[in-house]
Amino acid sequence: MSNPMLPNAALRVLFLSMEEVMGQHGVNAVLNAARLARFVNNYPPADLEPCVPFEDYATVVKAVEDFYGPRAARAQLIRVGRATFQYALKEHPATLGLAGVALKVMPLNMQMKAVLGNVAAGMTRDLHESAHVEEQADGFVYVKDMCGACQGRQAERPVCFTTVGAILASLKWATGKGFDVTETVCRAMGGSTCTFHIPKTPLD
Repeated sequence: MSNPMLPNAALRVLFLSMEEVMGQHGVNAVLNAARLARFVNNYPPADLEPCVPFEDYATVVKAVEDFYGPRAARAQLIRVGRATFQYALKEHPATLGLAGVALKVMPLNMQMKAVLGNVAAGMTRDLHESAHVEEQADGFVYVKDMCGACQGRQAERPVCFTTVGAILASLKWATGKGFDVTETVCRAMGGSTCTFHIPKTPLD
């Protein structure tokens, strides 16, 4: 796809999540720095119409990195990713494939597999971020063929921290436990996918 598009809701939820983490003034500063002032106090509607270029999402993420610096931005964007999951869960639970899923009574391994698989399926179906999950002996691999955070970017290190935060939040919601999530391949670094490894053993 030469000009991939995200639904309006994806960018709206990103802005709302940023607002929760860095405040309204922080969001406005980032949007102005990213030359996306058209979105200041004018967030996209909460619908699934594919009207937002992937590059706009990536530009916002890059602006957060530039605004805060690499180390602080990583922490901020992971927090934004966590908040993104919570907003999406509240506003579009069917999009995440989580509506009506009885995760709480499953064994831990099945909880992880179910929530990661459902999130990937929902992202693929409604957000156009083609994703799937692979199970390995020691963990799960979450693979995105398309990624808004790094579309059109070049970087020397992984940059998809919002996805890391969203995966962390989804696992916490499903299992009540924390996990180590590591991006091992990133399209911004020249990879063909954005790939995240999650061990089956929780941190707590």
